[in-house]
Amino acid sequence: MSTEENKAVVRRYIEEFINKGNLDIADELIDSNVVNLDLFFPSFVAEEGGAAVEQQLKQALSMYRTAFPDLSITVEDMIAEGDEVAVRNTWRGTQHGDLGGIASPPDERPVTIPYMEFYRLNNGKIVEIRAESDMLTFLELVGVVPGAPLPAAALLTMEHKNTLSVRHAIEAFQKGDAAVIRELFANEAVWHLPGKSPLAGDYNGVEAIVGLSGRIVEMTGGTLQEQRLEPIFLESTPSLRCVLWHSITAERNSKTLDISEAILCSTSLTDSKIVEVWHRPDQYPFDEFFSQ
Repeated sequence: MSTEENKAVVRRYIEEFINKGNLDIADELIDSNVVNLDLFFPSFVAEEGGAAVEQQLKQALSMYRTAFPDLSITVEDMIAEGDEVAVRNTWRGTQHGDLGGIASPPDERPVTIPYMEFYRLNNGKIVEIRAESDMLTFLELVGVVPGAPLPAAALLTMEHKNTLSVRHAIEAFQKGDAAVIRELFANEAVWHLPGKSPLAGDYNGVEAIVGLSGRIVEMTGGTLQEQRLEPIFLESTPSLRCVLWHSITAERNSKTLDISEAILCSTSLTDSKIVEVWHRPDQYPFDEFFSQ
């Protein structure tokens, strides 16, 4: 297809699928093996495959449109070459409801975020989506990390026993401290890591998480360093959830990693152990760094 035809497909994806919430059009515009690396929407590895990925994209959009009923993406600029389309967008919305554990701020503050998206198409369908967005500003605007005013309840619970447990657990994970990981993670804990790197996937059980930690430490030669870790209380039912925003650096094979990432942890209210982790790094540099 021509570059103009590819641009038309992407524009329809943004204007009809996202802005209008027309989920039925997904099958027409999105390839069954689509790879999504957009931090505004959850990332899914290709191995999950076919309709499962499409269905999860639809669920993600429904989640955002429920939290942001006035969600709108404005295409500011669009450039195409070959099978790729680059788009400069502005993301706008006002949070009125829960967003994956992030409760709506009491003042229902508006959110405006500029970001870039890169699409790859094949035979008139989108096969890959990559996005570069300012997730720190997004989390600040919805009141999750310091910067924008936080709800008083969040500020008062930053030293809650569960957030302290999460802080120690993530520090242990980055150091490869298996003993502390086994102590602070539930036996049935799950760690979700999206993307296209060899590390991507779901790690089920504390021993799998210990293995992931050890693999990261081995791949970075122990150079992984944490620059900042800020756990913040989100909600207390049915479990206590914390979001952690931090910066990390590492060295590997003459490559340098210097990124920020968000980690959402769900912890037990009875024993403070972590039961589930959603790991959201700055996806493109993370995947490039850990790829062969």
